[in-house]
Amino acid sequence: MSEVNLQAQSLMERGAHEHGSGQLDKAETLYKRALELDGMHSDSLHLLGLLYHQKGQHELAVKLIRQAIAIKPQDPNYNTNLAIVLNALSRWSEAEEICVFTINNAPEHAEAYNNLGRALAAQEKYTQAKAAYTKAFEYAPNNASAKNNLGYLYMGQGLYDLAESAFLDAIKIDATFLLAYSNLASTYLAMNSLDRAEQVCRMALVKDPQFIPIIQSLGVTSIRLKRNEDAERLFKQVLELDPLHSQAALNLASLYSFQGKIELAKVLFEDIIKQEPDNSNAFLNIGVFHSELGNSNDAIFYLEKALEINPNNIEAYYVLSTSGKVTFDLETLNKLEVKIDTDKEITPDQRTKLHFVIAIQMERLGETERAFNFYTSGNRCRNQLLQKSGSEFDPVEHYKDMQNYKNIFNDGFFKRWNILNREIFAESPSPIFIIGMPRSGTTLLEQIISTHSEIVTGGELSIVGSFVNDFIAKTGGKDKFPVSTKYLDFSLIEKWSKNYLARIQELTSGETYVIDKTPFNYNHLWLIKLMYPNARVIHCRRDARDVGLSCFQQNFTQGYPWSCNLEHIGHYINAYRDLTKFWQEIIDLPMLEVVYEDFILDLEVNSRSIIEFLGLEWQKDILEFHRNKSNVRTASKWQVREPIYNHSVGRWRKYEKQLKPLIDALEAF
Repeated sequence: MSEVNLQAQSLMERGAHEHGSGQLDKAETLYKRALELDGMHSDSLHLLGLLYHQKGQHELAVKLIRQAIAIKPQDPNYNTNLAIVLNALSRWSEAEEICVFTINNAPEHAEAYNNLGRALAAQEKYTQAKAAYTKAFEYAPNNASAKNNLGYLYMGQGLYDLAESAFLDAIKIDATFLLAYSNLASTYLAMNSLDRAEQVCRMALVKDPQFIPIIQSLGVTSIRLKRNEDAERLFKQVLELDPLHSQAALNLASLYSFQGKIELAKVLFEDIIKQEPDNSNAFLNIGVFHSELGNSNDAIFYLEKALEINPNNIEAYYVLSTSGKVTFDLETLNKLEVKIDTDKEITPDQRTKLHFVIAIQMERLGETERAFNFYTSGNRCRNQLLQKSGSEFDPVEHYKDMQNYKNIFNDGFFKRWNILNREIFAESPSPIFIIGMPRSGTTLLEQIISTHSEIVTGGELSIVGSFVNDFIAKTGGKDKFPVSTKYLDFSLIEKWSKNYLARIQELTSGETYVIDKTPFNYNHLWLIKLMYPNARVIHCRRDARDVGLSCFQQNFTQGYPWSCNLEHIGHYINAYRDLTKFWQEIIDLPMLEVVYEDFILDLEVNSRSIIEFLGLEWQKDILEFHRNKSNVRTASKWQVREPIYNHSVGRWRKYEKQLKPLIDALEAF
């Protein structure tokens, strides 16, 4: 080796040392000096390429590593790292080709199989990808990266149990492999196992408090757990570490919107679009933001812009469809139908949404039968996803649960309790609980009465339900709920009461009333009675056939496994009707029943009755409820911005033949 070669080698080795220490700028300088001495020094070309890959300059990285390969064509490490960079650039077929070449020359090179698996998985070649990962394990049993990648493969297929197992294996192999923790947390989020997601995130943060993917996952988990202050802090932390982290910015903007910090949300959304004018999801999110505020024209503009940037943005198609204001032509619908059958890159959730998109649009075009077929296939897909996440509906068990409610929460139960100190309630903002089945008119009612100047809406807070779920989790080893309510004590009820009021206090000013429009609070009226004996409850009722149809036509983000099957919907509605009838007989809470069909026939008379029930003065602006700019996040956000209409009454008759399983189940009650 010549003196020049030796000097170049020495500079490369010093560069590699700095590189390994994280001193990228120093390493870059040393690699370049080595190449000035010897332009054919392949290791320097290779390492400089890897350095640029770390800096996000992937195209330059490809160029340099290819130059190194031209000097040493069969070096497995060069080729393996080229495949890593090509995968990062989503050039999957090129990466696959490089990996196959590497394996042909080095049949036991585990990392080449690992990278091959990634390239194949990205091309939806799942069977081949799994085989490649298996080979990686065979030649390197402690390859945590391959286990992680296999888990990611399973997660993309909706096979969450298998994904969980793979990520746990990766962590077992390498307890410091933080990406596996992040993916495991994402899996638990997909499974709606929020406590486990939080636990995994906190374990990872002990190892590295500044690992961005984990902080981001914990932020999302905090939102799902209704810990909005924690979520805000975590998203801000991500942005401090990485000011250009668009997903954290989008999450924070959406959170601001939910909190009613409209101007902050708007500024943040606009900043994201300026920074990333080609970010389709950013336009999608600001479109959703405007839809929730009732700015329909702006919402449609941004959603269509999202599709212009990315014609495959399925979420944008879905949100536009639910608006009821956009009709796709048959050519577009045919393309989407083909996508369902042939596009292997879309996720199971996206495939489900496409079924609902086509169903909604077919109904708008008057193709009733085709529409119902797509609603049915969409619910079939949705049910498969729910089953994979461990969510199933058993009508027999559900009926038993409701009967247990009636057995436990009897007259004797309430007589045993000295109702919580009424002064706590009297001195605090008064909660107004709107209950009923989903799709029964609860959002419309919320929008109407929140137009009153003394009433604000908190939306679907789900706080009362979280108290019950926490209690069930802590007492599950003793007795099944509701038998376990024998372990309740006065101090816990008082704690819950104060915690609830503290959380809604953030939404109020002065003596403002707060609406909690969580339909399923009808399950928890026993607890509302104990916490707030003077709380006002408004019960929305609607024709069960229209409710059942509307539930079947809704792709609920919350799951609701009962809503995927017409017969199950009928059983669920029957159980709801039975339980609410029981509450009316046993609980003396101030409760007003509002029948949707009657309500829309005479808006003013019925609205006046509600305002009187709440003990407030009538305000004429209530009749202009559709101009209310309060934030609406439910599926009805588009509809409640319209003046009152009645064309949704009796919609079930259009599908009477298809709804026979639902109608038969309802009539059995």
